[in-house]
Amino acid sequence: MKFYSYDCDTKIFSGIGLAQKNPKKPEEYLFPPNTTTVQPPVMKQHEAAIFNGEYWEIIPDYRGLDAVEIETGDVIEVKDVGKLRQGLMLISDYQKTDMYRQREFEKKINDKKNELMNELEALDRKRIRAICEPKIKNKDTGETWLDYYNAQIIQYRLKLKEMDYGT
Repeated sequence: MKFYSYDCDTKIFSGIGLAQKNPKKPEEYLFPPNTTTVQPPVMKQHEAAIFNGEYWEIIPDYRGLDAVEIETGDVIEVKDVGKLRQGLMLISDYQKTDMYRQREFEKKINDKKNELMNELEALDRKRIRAICEPKIKNKDTGETWLDYYNAQIIQYRLKLKEMDYGT
């Protein structure tokens, strides 16, 4: 005779087994603890069956999937069965939202700004060196390295200003 096991704490279906006949009473079967003869229903993907003492209930099961804290954008792994708590959304669903697209856009802008800021820092270090050691970069135009770095810095600052006005 088949039996269906469930976790002693969560009551989540955990497997199928075969009951042994009772050697003292051959008409009876021996069942391990936390089992039932009630067959669980067929479960779809991301569902779990929980035994309530009489029958099986189907509940959502997103364990192991990534979810997003909507307010912060933080990604976490789902550890428990049941509906997702308020403020949490599966990442696959979140990536279809306007909020996700907006955050991705803002992230790209911030990444570009950080890249420009790093370039500005590098140019500032080169400019300091050019001030200390004035040398001609282009003999035909008379442009010094300091002039060259200052012109590049102006271009980067204009790009940063455009990005601030564009967001």
